[in-house]
Amino acid sequence: DVISGKPDVQNTLKTLRYKLFAKAGYITHEGRKKIINLAVAMQQREWMDGLWDKSKTFDLPR
Repeated sequence: DVISGKPDVQNTLKTLRYKLFAKAGYITHEGRKKIINLAVAMQQREWMDGLWDKSKTFDLPR
């Protein structure tokens, strides 16, 4: 893992829920668009950006 220096770990869904949804944040508006602003430490920001990038190309099973 680039951020922690530890080997890559396969996290369980429970762990990912904790890592993702236990973040402080607030919602703002830019025109009609809602934006979620999360308070994420710099060392975790790269991980969060990578996660969102992967979610853009994720295909749900049919």
